[in-house]
Amino acid sequence: AAGQRAKIHSIITTLPDGYKTMVGERGMMISGGEKQRLAVSRLILKDPPLLFFDEATSALDTHTEQALMQNINSILKEKSRTSVFVAHRLRTIFDSDKIIVLKDGSVAENGTHRELVDTGGVYSDLWSVQETLFAETEKG
Repeated sequence: AAGQRAKIHSIITTLPDGYKTMVGERGMMISGGEKQRLAVSRLILKDPPLLFFDEATSALDTHTEQALMQNINSILKEKSRTSVFVAHRLRTIFDSDKIIVLKDGSVAENGTHRELVDTGGVYSDLWSVQETLFAETEKG
């Protein structure tokens, strides 16, 4: 179930020994995105009270990232877990309860996605740039 929620199950089942396949330096080599999804599945299995995600989706394509984030968010809500996300891709965090924007090592802004977009500050500027790039990528 953890592999399915982390969007890695279908890949694991194609490996020579399935879930028992060794990965890493002495085992199968897997992509950066597969490593990230595998780490998320391990985190789901561990079920800690506090979850920390540091660029957890940076090596994933947009569609896999969205599907994985939907699953992560549903797990966080159903288990009432506290989580901290460090992300440069704002789509990863836009539905967070509170977003803290750092600039030059200090807190520049904080609030919800809507509050930060409406403020027209650093977050709003970054969101606009990223959404423009996302729209262009989706077109072609």
